[in-house]
Amino acid sequence: LLTSLAALLLSVRSTGSLSVGADHARPLRIGVVGGGASGMFAGACAAAALGARPSATVTVLESSPGVLRKVLLSGGGRCNVLHDTTKPLSTILGGYPRGEKELRGTYARRFGPDDAKQWFETRGVALKTEADGRMFPVTDDSSTIADCIRRAAEEAGAGVRTGARVATVAATADDRGTRGPPFAVRFGGDDE
Repeated sequence: LLTSLAALLLSVRSTGSLSVGADHARPLRIGVVGGGASGMFAGACAAAALGARPSATVTVLESSPGVLRKVLLSGGGRCNVLHDTTKPLSTILGGYPRGEKELRGTYARRFGPDDAKQWFETRGVALKTEADGRMFPVTDDSSTIADCIRRAAEEAGAGVRTGARVATVAATADDRGTRGPPFAVRFGGDDE
């Protein structure tokens, strides 16, 4: 679930980090494209990281009428959120043949399975491991996971804009953002 790499953060400096730096006066707008599990999680994390910066906003941009819709359907409506975190990382990643190589890098170093499990548990979501290694919320209800991610994004201050189909993202002439936003986002006919 959280291993999808669909989220794209915009307006992040070339370092790729969410460093708030000393320039707190300059407004910082971050758009996360996609309101699935990865996008909402990225929005929650970005908003939490920038929480002390009053001129920063984080908005999750979702083309459909609602966010986290696939989460509600995943795992037969129970949401297979992780795989047995007691197993070696190589075993867990072996279950993702189309993304094992990509996941081995950042996933293993920055936010691995144990981190994901702890993230949910510190937010009140108890998880269980089934005999085949799949992990589900003890409620056996995917809305438990969707509600947790949605609540984390809301509490961190991330906004959500549904019906926002992102058509293009392009760097502006001044890609350092000193005279304006570093990116222009086109939503099917209007610029933002």
